[in-house]
Amino acid sequence: MAQGAPGRGGRHVSVAEYLVRMWHGAAAGDRQALLFWMWMYASLCCGYGAWYLLRIRRWPAVAGTLRMLEQRQIGVALLRAERTYRMKADYEYEVDGRRYRGSRVTAWPLAASGALRGLLELQRLGVHADGDRVRVLHHPTRHHRAFLVRPGWFGIGFLLVLPLLPPLRYFAHYGLR
Repeated sequence: MAQGAPGRGGRHVSVAEYLVRMWHGAAAGDRQALLFWMWMYASLCCGYGAWYLLRIRRWPAVAGTLRMLEQRQIGVALLRAERTYRMKADYEYEVDGRRYRGSRVTAWPLAASGALRGLLELQRLGVHADGDRVRVLHHPTRHHRAFLVRPGWFGIGFLLVLPLLPPLRYFAHYGLR
């Protein structure tokens, strides 16, 4: 059995023992154990997100026709500053002789209000369009799944680095005990 970090009484614990102890601690409401499992869950979510974005980067691209790309208000708000917007698109593309219609701009759906609406314009900058012609990324086998913006390395790197920050702080404070 592999030796882990020192546990209570200076005894080394295996990773499996540590996980079991954290599981029982979370069930008992121990703060350290709850924080550990929240980090584990967040890490799995970020890891899956990065994996998904990496897959989308490899999707094939075809030329499509852009019908509409604009910011649209979602929901109702009385004050202008409280209005929330989302980038909306409408485009057509053809794969293997069959026509499809898409509406998703990016795999990072974003809603913004007030001054943050400028972030939506950054999404628009990622769309490779020439007049009404646009590059459409489509799923290799489920062609009806498509995006206009290829995920960037910064976003993928962000998802991979983000889960590393809490454990650095966590283990700096608690260690493996």
